Amino acid sequence: MVHFIANTKLHARVLSLMILLGTVVVALGTPIPVVHAQTKIATITVGSNPMGVAYDSSKGEIFVANSGGNAVSVISDQTNDVVATIPVGSGPSGLVYDPAKGEVFVCNFDGGRGSTISVISDTTNRVITNLTVGEGPQFIAYDSSKGELFVTNSGAGTVSVISDESDQVVATVNVGLGPAGIAYDSGRGELFVANSRGNNVSVISDSANSVVTRLVASGNPMGVAYDPPKGEIFVASNSGTLLFIINDSTNNVVSAVPLGSAPYDAAYDSSNGEVFVTNNLSTYVSVVSDATNNVIGRVSAGGYTYGIVYDSAKHEMFAASGSKSVVVIADTSSRTTSTVSGGSSSSTLTASQSSLSVSITHSSSSLSNTDRSGSTSNSSVPYLFIVIGVVLILVVLGIVIIIVRRRKK
Repeated sequence: MVHFIANTKLHARVLSLMILLGTVVVALGTPIPVVHAQTKIATITVGSNPMGVAYDSSKGEIFVANSGGNAVSVISDQTNDVVATIPVGSGPSGLVYDPAKGEVFVCNFDGGRGSTISVISDTTNRVITNLTVGEGPQFIAYDSSKGELFVTNSGAGTVSVISDESDQVVATVNVGLGPAGIAYDSGRGELFVANSRGNNVSVISDSANSVVTRLVASGNPMGVAYDPPKGEIFVASNSGTLLFIINDSTNNVVSAVPLGSAPYDAAYDSSNGEVFVTNNLSTYVSVVSDATNNVIGRVSAGGYTYGIVYDSAKHEMFAASGSKSVVVIADTSSRTTSTVSGGSSSSTLTASQSSLSVSITHSSSSLSNTDRSGSTSNSSVPYLFIVIGVVLILVVLGIVIIIVRRRKK
């Protein structure tokens, strides 16, 4: 009986040791989760009264329409410096990048009196042509399927459709009162247009170039963004505090999210499934999760904010702010890193957000694992520690068997 109890105690001790070893191995082998946050990392001086912004994915550049300076500033996303200034028409507002042509189309709003679009080559950073559209061109969207640009003419109540092959207006669509923000829905082949003075949203079929339906959206709807994975459209109500969320399959408003004062524009962050919304009577940018349709963060911009665009290569938002600035917001301020130095046979795992830092040091061989930093990823790291754990457990089990056999003898 005593022998049985002794063996039982021994087994319990060994079992505890095995559990402890397993816990350590799992802790070492499991990457530390990313702590997500949004942080303003830079403020860039541009021209007078920046409004619209566009991302050139080919050049890694941001184009900023300076409505008070009648020019477009070009920012390198590598250095956050202005590398060119391009004269355009009067009072430039919205602009968009056409990747098929390597061109940027700029709306010359001129306080609602303009009627031209300046076309910039991103190779020469010069205007190559000017196109005539309706009165008060304010926002513009690129339709990648058709190779067309859709321009909202706020004074005319129309949308001009431009072929990027001919640089000619090929259709004019009547939409509503004061059309402003516009976004292309690639999943449906439709354009969603916010009619700011009509308090509704028009939906245009890009096949028929005609309005297929209208949705009620109060509070002077302004900026529009498209979320491809969710099949949703986000519309900012500029005279209110709401962000309307529309299901593009049913064309119904499924949610209204309270934001800051006078939401102006919106941009979708494809890396994190989030929508960033500028508030031009508040000095911050709101961040909305498309999973919960709730505000999950606010980033101080230091001034009123207007146009915003997402740089997918840098995981950064560029937002026009104040009288002469563009703020740069990192969509995450943390990294999960596992770096091993072969010479010292040591490894450090670090996760940081602001002042938060966790470090664990252990013996290993030369390996590396980095999350979402755009560099390296080695998924074999966790499996290595699992194998080591199994080996250790087998060794301990063998020792237990030997001890038990000797005690029996």
